[in-house]
Amino acid sequence: MAEQPSPQQIDTEVSAKKAPSELPSRVQKESRSWKLVPVLLLCLLIGTTAAPEVSAQTQQKPNIIFILTDDLDTGSIRYMPTVQKQLVEKGTTFENGILTLTECCPSRVTMLRGQYTHNHTIWNGSLGARAFRKRGLEKSTVATWLHRANYKTALVGKYVNGYDYRYVPPGWDTWHASVGKNVWSECLNDNGTKRCYGGKHPDHVLAEKAEEFIRANRGNAAPLFLWLAFNAPHEPAPYMHQDRNKFSGLALPRSPSFNEKNVSDKPTWVKRRDLLGRKQIKSMRGFYQDRLRSLQEVDRGVGRLIDALADTGRLDNTYLVFWTDNGHHMGEHRLGALEGTPGKATPYLEDTRVPLIVRGPRVPQARRQELVLNTDIAPTFAELGGTQAADFVDGRSFAPLLGGETPLWRTTALIENRKSKKLHRPAYAGLITQDTAYVDYDGPERELYDLNRDPYQLENAFAQDPPPDPARVARLEDRLEELRSCEKDGCKAAEDKAAP
Repeated sequence: MAEQPSPQQIDTEVSAKKAPSELPSRVQKESRSWKLVPVLLLCLLIGTTAAPEVSAQTQQKPNIIFILTDDLDTGSIRYMPTVQKQLVEKGTTFENGILTLTECCPSRVTMLRGQYTHNHTIWNGSLGARAFRKRGLEKSTVATWLHRANYKTALVGKYVNGYDYRYVPPGWDTWHASVGKNVWSECLNDNGTKRCYGGKHPDHVLAEKAEEFIRANRGNAAPLFLWLAFNAPHEPAPYMHQDRNKFSGLALPRSPSFNEKNVSDKPTWVKRRDLLGRKQIKSMRGFYQDRLRSLQEVDRGVGRLIDALADTGRLDNTYLVFWTDNGHHMGEHRLGALEGTPGKATPYLEDTRVPLIVRGPRVPQARRQELVLNTDIAPTFAELGGTQAADFVDGRSFAPLLGGETPLWRTTALIENRKSKKLHRPAYAGLITQDTAYVDYDGPERELYDLNRDPYQLENAFAQDPPPDPARVARLEDRLEELRSCEKDGCKAAEDKAAP
């Protein structure tokens, strides 16, 4: 594991082009694209010498590669050709992938620890890293569990919000974490040394670092665990120069809930929102196109990983897991995505439900409907790696589902969040089943949708005549009460009961 340097031991190395403290604003469009700067990888890292490949005989445990995007929406995945060809068409897609809290930092901590947010208690995004470390939560994560199982571990990219460059958390052998307040930071903590890569697209740098990690371990019989957290398509969604002309004619998606005309059935925080104006919609269309452009470097990065795994003899024994920290809305229910209004942090399906894609040994090409949560990431990786998750875990391993099994599975998922000042939204807790979405806000308001009949959540049952069955509402309330304070195996027991 990487030695933990003290703050005084940290060096700072800045490239000849000084990295800006913040990226240019969206209005400076040309400055949002990076030209591809050719980079010659070191021969030792590429493995041009005759190093042996890793064989099934020398490595028994599988490699695990977790590819995490930032603010990805469901529809944009179709514009990623490598992800489609190499992951979707060669793996299993869990269409009911549920993000239990739809904001970056809490969701990432949930993935690292396998806990609902009400148990790990990291609600604050800007100060998340400080609290994560101060409370000792980093001492037991999926990284420490796999490291204990003799995995060679690496984190590349965004860790959790508020992380600075003064330390390398436990469990990580290789560490290239983004530093600074800006999501699109051009500076990394490279194994304890701060380095800046001014003039290069940050996600291109991350893809290079991830590829180097795989190639540097050519011939090493130890299994690899790589947590690769790209920045795309998070606002302002900068893109490579070569992608600047792509998607220029593509229209903004407009589902039936886009700029919803009648929101009389919605809670007050939505009712107060005006219809989106023409200027707002035009701006969102440009942002949407930029998001797709920014994702192209992620897509190429996935291809580079697959090539590196193939070249080093590891591909056939590797699980590649592709997901996001939260979904993203773009005008649904009048909810904007720019000008200080985040395109996330709501209980609506655009933010809470994004497909999870897995390719790996004996994983069939399939689409499955089970509710798979971000609480499940850590325990699943632990089982795949042949080690035990900590006893505080609320989630469960979905490894049996990857083999095509149909075990007893949860019927209900909890979603939760604290109050949002930007959205003027009260705190909430809610339930998602395969056919129902129920939300209870802090206050008297509630929402209930039949997802079979109303998949776009246009008709809140509490505002209809006749109102929902009181007996069913009581069952929903009881189940929510169980889940919003559950922990450990109690969460599994409550999730597994018959759907309310």
